[in-house]
Amino acid sequence: MRNKELIGLAAQKALKGGLEEHFTKEDLVEMFQFLDGLRDSGVVNMFGAAPYLEENFFIGVRLARKVLQAWMETYGKETE
Repeated sequence: MRNKELIGLAAQKALKGGLEEHFTKEDLVEMFQFLDGLRDSGVVNMFGAAPYLEENFFIGVRLARKVLQAWMETYGKETE
């Protein structure tokens, strides 16, 4: 799992990508930490992770997919 600083950088990039009207940086950090943990657990293929976001963060399917896409786009690219 990435450390909180790297996740914070990823969340900041995601906010600039259009999620700022729906979430705060802190919201995205929490969701990205959740997704990192889900990935590390191996419970689900990450392409199917949107329903986990919906259920755990009480967001709709469209927003869950946007958050998941942002997480995928930033995963491993925090220092670019």
